[in-house]
Amino acid sequence: MHAVHHPASRHRRANSRALRLGAGLLAGLLSLLALASCSPGDSLQPADVQKFIVTKEVTDNLSRLIAFVSTAEQGMVELAKQRPGSVNAQTLLAGARVGWNNVLAEVTNFSPAQAKEVPGLTNAVVSTRLAAIQWLNALNAAAKPINTGSVKSFSDLSHTFARARAAESKARVALASTVATLARMACDLETAHPNLAPAGAAAGDCAAASRLAAASPPS
Repeated sequence: MHAVHHPASRHRRANSRALRLGAGLLAGLLSLLALASCSPGDSLQPADVQKFIVTKEVTDNLSRLIAFVSTAEQGMVELAKQRPGSVNAQTLLAGARVGWNNVLAEVTNFSPAQAKEVPGLTNAVVSTRLAAIQWLNALNAAAKPINTGSVKSFSDLSHTFARARAAESKARVALASTVATLARMACDLETAHPNLAPAGAAAGDCAAASRLAAASPPS
């Protein structure tokens, strides 16, 4: 069973990571802006640099969000294996609530500026937020039968979780679509402006864009 960390410690670590990420992004932005101003052979403009920085920011944020969703879903899988009324079921129920609360907190890391720059990001963030809320509502509704064991198995609660599962499925489609969009944006920018990334980065991002485009469900 996973340890539950104190929220204050988790927030301190998250703030530290955010400060390091922000410092790195600032340094990268300054160097790229310098390239934009002194590279006569490239049409790179400050707007291109800003778009590239936003693409990388959103990629980092989205990677963390997807990891939180996967962790929360794994918690639900483990919870469903337990016998309602057991100590394990009660413990995992509390953990599942923490998992979806973490998802709900993580969606606040996205900004309007990022949503404006990345097509589909708003839909991905809003649908993920709704899925987290639906799961938390469903877990609250199922808390009494899970804790008391008034149902024989989790299959008896399938109707309680149905809306949450549908919302999560919709959110996963939106997240996958946005990941594909980000890879395509990075590919296009790095192909047009090789100074934006190390040698070979464009090829890798373009290959990733192709794979994601093939794997992503149609919109």
